[in-house]
Amino acid sequence: MGLSQCHSGQADNTLVIFHSDNGADPNLLPEQPSFVPWYQQHYPYTYQQDYDGNYDPMGQKGSYSDYGAGWAAAANTPTSYYKTFSSEGGLRVPFIAHLPGKVPAGRTTTSFAFVKDIVPTLLEVAGVAPPGDSFEGRSIHPITGNSMWPVLTGQASEVHPGSQTIGYELAGSSAVFKGKHKLVRNLPPKGTGAWELYDMVADPSEMHNLAGEMKALTSELEAAYKAYVVANNVIEVPDDYDPLKQVIKNAARGGAH
Repeated sequence: MGLSQCHSGQADNTLVIFHSDNGADPNLLPEQPSFVPWYQQHYPYTYQQDYDGNYDPMGQKGSYSDYGAGWAAAANTPTSYYKTFSSEGGLRVPFIAHLPGKVPAGRTTTSFAFVKDIVPTLLEVAGVAPPGDSFEGRSIHPITGNSMWPVLTGQASEVHPGSQTIGYELAGSSAVFKGKHKLVRNLPPKGTGAWELYDMVADPSEMHNLAGEMKALTSELEAAYKAYVVANNVIEVPDDYDPLKQVIKNAARGGAH
């Protein structure tokens, strides 16, 4: 339901949040031989070679459109790399919140927040206490994020205290955030596999690796990541793991990717 369809003042009493998907996709999967049979089976149109100069079907039912690493990099500027990377080009997204009388209009913040902070925020706005580790007699994973509500309403400047560490992992790409610093690792063939350290305030494009200069902090965040792996039962991928090859296997199994 759009805000214009809200009645009886509901629009003025509704928290609306928006955030985009993470990172532009650099992969031209329909051009990879292993993917061709699957795409031919599921899509009449794939990438530019199938449009024959007529771009009207692009984005329509039956089409699969992607634009490759070059345009993905341009779309993510000034952040580095793309979707599936733990660099900012694969993680950082815009976030917008709207609630008249509560969230000040036109205000911006650079405070770090993570996707797991959304649920605690909605619970606080709704006046609902987090359920802990059980709900209606069922065991559940406890909510671990922080509410963004104090920052959104201008009562606080940071969602996470500078002493808190936040871990992340996807297909071997890993990161740890603490204060203004970020430890990041992208495994081959996407990256080098080495941990890199960046100051996200001074260097959001991740151009200047500080791991060699700030060895103590690098070691501290590496240890924090190991603790995150244990706490969340993360299964480390093997050295020869290739996420694209895994996508091909998944597509062959279930007819989707």
